[in-house]
Amino acid sequence: MTRFLFRQRVRGFNVPDRPHFDKAALAPFVERLRSAALYLEFGSGGSTVLAASMGIETITVESDRWYGRAVQQKIGPDAPNTMIFVNLGLTRDWSYPVFKKLTPARRARWAQYTEAPMRHIATLGGRFPDLVLVDGLFRIACALACAREARRLNRPVTICVDDYNDKSWYRGLENHLGSPELIGRMAVFTVDLDRPSPTAQAIERAKRDFR
Repeated sequence: MTRFLFRQRVRGFNVPDRPHFDKAALAPFVERLRSAALYLEFGSGGSTVLAASMGIETITVESDRWYGRAVQQKIGPDAPNTMIFVNLGLTRDWSYPVFKKLTPARRARWAQYTEAPMRHIATLGGRFPDLVLVDGLFRIACALACAREARRLNRPVTICVDDYNDKSWYRGLENHLGSPELIGRMAVFTVDLDRPSPTAQAIERAKRDFR
């Protein structure tokens, strides 16, 4: 933990130019990103840099302020990026919370990871991202919340969930979003606007799981 805090707050981060996807997933994701009108990502890094290099309008959710600042410095002030910082308290590598006991205050903080970007999107006059990358924390909650809002607005969206094949607990998403296209470790969900939306209760439960 001490070593990570030194890297986070003193030495700084090296931000990659490309996302850390496996070879099978990278090229298809790049093609989807290239055609996106509005892109939402949970977790910043190489995907943010890639989107900025393409001039894609991007909304980024980040819970490590130091890493997010390093990303902002790399993409520059003119990049079409809105970065939303969510304070989860003290975090370690990959932004995992150090303190995990679910107190009322912590639950309220954790909920902001999905709620803050939805509030921002609500100011966009009915626009909704047509591409979402779920590559940070609270992946189940993020995917469900995006699908629910897209259906409410009747806006088509593709949701990419990285590391899906590596994490069996993500499979519950299929109960709400249907079967995804599997590309390497990534699952690609095309949200069916005629399918019933994920319930608010399901999303609230998922907000308690930061994985």
